[in-house]
Amino acid sequence: MDLGQQDRLAVAAQVLGVVPADFAPPNAVDDVLAGEDQAPAQQPEAGKDTVEDVEDKIADVWESVLGTTDFGYGDPFFDVGGDSFQLPIVRAELEKAIEGCEVTVMDLLKYPTIAALAAHLHRAWTPAR
Repeated sequence: MDLGQQDRLAVAAQVLGVVPADFAPPNAVDDVLAGEDQAPAQQPEAGKDTVEDVEDKIADVWESVLGTTDFGYGDPFFDVGGDSFQLPIVRAELEKAIEGCEVTVMDLLKYPTIAALAAHLHRAWTPAR
């Protein structure tokens, strides 16, 4: 993680009133960015989107909030123009887009890329029935 990413995470943590150690153990963000926290691909459960579907839904929300498609699934939110004031909007829009999925602002900080967030949400998600 470069210094700019660390600074943006620290500012976001201050705005949200959390201490960085409260939401991510040391090197957790580096592990997420490197894809080391991702579980192996699994067959989707009945009624549950695939990880790729979740990625696409996150990308649609980012496009809506950021007003651009100039980002990749491995790009951190803050590096593509996102800011801490947009996090609650992204959270609310994701909960609408992925029915039955609970998203926290902490999830958005801990998993700053589309790929990492999708993998996390897919593991944690219980689809609405």
